[in-house]
Amino acid sequence: QTGSLPAYLGVIFLTAVVLPGWALVANGLPFALPLDTTALQLTVASQVAAVGLALAVVRRRFVAVLLLGAVGYGVAVLFLVQGAPDLALTQILVETLTLVIFVLVLRHLPERFEPVRWRAGNGVRALISVVVGMFVAGFALIASQERAGTSATSSEYLERSVPEGGGQNVVNVILTDFRALDTLGEIAVLCVAAMGIASLVLAGRGGESGKLPDEQ
Repeated sequence: QTGSLPAYLGVIFLTAVVLPGWALVANGLPFALPLDTTALQLTVASQVAAVGLALAVVRRRFVAVLLLGAVGYGVAVLFLVQGAPDLALTQILVETLTLVIFVLVLRHLPERFEPVRWRAGNGVRALISVVVGMFVAGFALIASQERAGTSATSSEYLERSVPEGGGQNVVNVILTDFRALDTLGEIAVLCVAAMGIASLVLAGRGGESGKLPDEQ
């Protein structure tokens, strides 16, 4: 246990890439690149990639947070270009909330990132990032092209979405109607997690002042 979060993440990412990645390579990577990409998609994707590369070289935490937000908003634009405005809106809302949380946390962190103790550190991190990105992209292409036929469950959702759910957006109908209890359970989990985080924050503040929150 080194106590280094980058080291832990590097081991986790490499494990996630090597094990399933070996199976993909052994099967011959059976996928074809999509050829219907538009110029607008290529432009937005290239800008997102450029911002992602810039993230690897910045030294200020605030600048890194802004660049990370730019990546998220760029992905939202790709969703919008692809014809999924609901996903784009969700991505924008989540990215905005994430930015706000990051900015609040940055007040308690140093302005700059800590320098890497060994010279090859940045190169290894960049290499891991590239490998993970290529694996995720390849896995997504393979997964999207592996389905050979139409799923019976998907057909049922499409047929019953309008008459039983009253909505054209099948995804929204599934979340709010067909699987409403599952969605309610997920919301409950998020609420419990939020209350736990709030309790830890209040406990930390009480410990700093020498008193418990109830005593204050």
